[in-house]
Amino acid sequence: MFLGSFIAAYFAKELKLEGFEGGHSMKRYIVGAAFMGFGGMLAGGCAVGAGVTGGSVFAVTAWTTLFMMWFSAGITDLVVDRKKLILQSL
Repeated sequence: MFLGSFIAAYFAKELKLEGFEGGHSMKRYIVGAAFMGFGGMLAGGCAVGAGVTGGSVFAVTAWTTLFMMWFSAGITDLVVDRKKLILQSL
């Protein structure tokens, strides 16, 4: 179904990337998801699942992992998204 609809849209010249907040944002999320999947494969599993599972039994390493994921997401938000807002307000 996916391949058939892709081919039909291509030949009808209706093929385009649609997503939320325009195509640019969607491309960034797709690349990020690919990197996360690749990293999960290299690590031998999903870090979020390991963090939640370990967090439920109060493993220190799991809580450290979850905190660092939260902290890294906050830093990334400041660098990527908030920087745009600051520059737009100037």
